[in-house]
Amino acid sequence: MEKILVVDDKEENQYLLHALLAGNGFAVELAANGVEALAKARQQPPDLIIADILMPVMDGFTLCREWKQDGRLKLIPFVFYTATYTDDRDRDFALSLGAERFLIKPEEPDALLAIIRELVGKVPPPAVAAPVRLPVEAPVEQESVYLKQYNQVLVRKLEDKMTQLEKANRALEQDIAQRRQTEDKLREAESRYRTLFEQSPDGIVIIDPKTGRPLEFNAAAHRQLGYSREEFARLCFCEIDASDKPEDIRSRIARVIREGRCDFENPYRTRQGEIRHIQVTAQIVDIQGHPVYHCIWRDITERLKSERLARRSQRLEAIGTLAGGVAHDLNNALGPILMGVEMLRIDYPKESEIVSWFETSARRAADMVRQLLTFAKGAEGERVAIQLTHLVKELQGIIRGTFPKNIELVVNCDRELPTVLGDATQLHQVLLNLCVNARDAMPHGGTLTLEAERMAVDAACASAIPDAKPGNYVVLRVRDTGTGIPPEILDRIFDPFFTTKGPDKGTGLGLSTVIGIVKGHGGFMQVYSHPGQGSVFTAYLPAEGIENNLAQTPKTEVKFRGQGETILIVDDEASVRNVSCAVLRRLNFKAVMAKDGADGLLQAAKHRIDLRAIITDLHMPHMDGLSFIRVLRRMLPDIPVVVTSGLLEDAAAQEFKTLGTVAHLNKPFTENQLLAVLQEIFGAK
Repeated sequence: MEKILVVDDKEENQYLLHALLAGNGFAVELAANGVEALAKARQQPPDLIIADILMPVMDGFTLCREWKQDGRLKLIPFVFYTATYTDDRDRDFALSLGAERFLIKPEEPDALLAIIRELVGKVPPPAVAAPVRLPVEAPVEQESVYLKQYNQVLVRKLEDKMTQLEKANRALEQDIAQRRQTEDKLREAESRYRTLFEQSPDGIVIIDPKTGRPLEFNAAAHRQLGYSREEFARLCFCEIDASDKPEDIRSRIARVIREGRCDFENPYRTRQGEIRHIQVTAQIVDIQGHPVYHCIWRDITERLKSERLARRSQRLEAIGTLAGGVAHDLNNALGPILMGVEMLRIDYPKESEIVSWFETSARRAADMVRQLLTFAKGAEGERVAIQLTHLVKELQGIIRGTFPKNIELVVNCDRELPTVLGDATQLHQVLLNLCVNARDAMPHGGTLTLEAERMAVDAACASAIPDAKPGNYVVLRVRDTGTGIPPEILDRIFDPFFTTKGPDKGTGLGLSTVIGIVKGHGGFMQVYSHPGQGSVFTAYLPAEGIENNLAQTPKTEVKFRGQGETILIVDDEASVRNVSCAVLRRLNFKAVMAKDGADGLLQAAKHRIDLRAIITDLHMPHMDGLSFIRVLRRMLPDIPVVVTSGLLEDAAAQEFKTLGTVAHLNKPFTENQLLAVLQEIFGAK
């Protein structure tokens, strides 16, 4: 195996030649300079030497001169293989020193191997340009010529080297300037990123997938959950997960790994124990070869709460519209029953007990309808100044006499409360319904607290409560220590027909009636409840400016009979018309019927001379009550008109008042209520 000595000061050049030659069956010896090459060659001569020119200690030209002057080595082929600042003069000088070949890097591997095989195989070399040989002179003169040529080569190469160094120095200076500019931009970009990272209102967290702990996070991340930066750094998110399905976490992690990204909502427990709902966007990001979870989260607890309140308001509005329509039809069905029971009691005295059952059932149904109407639109009763302390005292007596003895009643009322403008019966119903619900929530006993106080609600407080407005209020608060309300149904408790009681214990209209009455009085409700800790229902009612102790005196019923006056009944329900006419005739009035507003105008024109009063329904086909009265006033501007309806809205009530109506009867009405209105019209005559 032929041995080849490779001389080069650069390791990468040595490795390349070593790989090429050793891979083609040659033994390779390496040397880093001329001195090392001579030492190895004299110890064990090679079959061929390949040398670079510029090397430390001893360069290639000097090595070639020494090589060709050594008796043992001069016949061994010498090949220059260089690419450093070479030209024809370098080639001529190298061949003049006795070198067999002068090759320029990078030579094609096959061509290089062919030359090497040719030289070591002693194949006669091809004809080449005759080398420039030094003239045969005396040794001193020959040495002088060599030194002269060698010095010229070295000076030229040094000049070339200086030129290259200057170019390299200028390029290095430009590179340093560009590097400094790049570093400045990187520092500026890092500063901007850090500012955006820390001041982002959304939490940003980089999580280690192996431990589930944060590697880096901004201030919003730990503040949203109530932790300090040190506590948050030690936190594992699995420990604060408040969802009831741990498998959801595993599925989300699997989705992030599979798809690289996942968006989800999840409840987390704060340091104070509060549950906050977080919108999370998680994705895998590679940082210096290590995959991590990059998470951006936003606290959407308040947004979800607002959305629930909005949905509840929309649901209540829709159900209220439906309830109003149902109540109108029920009123028309119940009206004839309530007006007819008195006639039945007179005509069938022996069956008065059965008639009383009919009346009780009809009144109970009428109360349910009235609750529906109250829920639907906040049906209004008579508005007077009311001192709520009296209502609380009345209810206190009812509770002490009827509620179980294991329920302790506590009453706290401010001594001087402003009055509220409202209907005493409806407000009494609000308190009673809330107290009954509190009683049912304490089956094993507890404490029921009634409170009444004045409160000023500012804009900040009002913005946090649905339907609230700033102002002065009288607050009615009912507090119990019962079972509490589960959070998942808290936003449904005011829905009509929604109840957690059995079918024989509740209709589901109690709280819907309560909120309808409170809203009808210009107020609003607030509820706090925790399972196992009880509930607090608070009603805010607008306060009047005058404080007094008004007491309502019940109206005494006075029997009254007509003197044959003619009264026109306008109603689209035949049963209501027929029973109303029968009642009027029994009370010694003359009754005329009309099926709608258009028919009412015809009957009014026909009986205008004898007609003394008109009782008209509000909602009728073809021509409703309001349109009927507008036209009627052009014909009979002074005749008394009574409007009957299940619900009379504020705008319609104001227009009826402008048109000169004298009274309003809530459907369904009884004979006594009708008689009281007629007494107001004809009693003074």
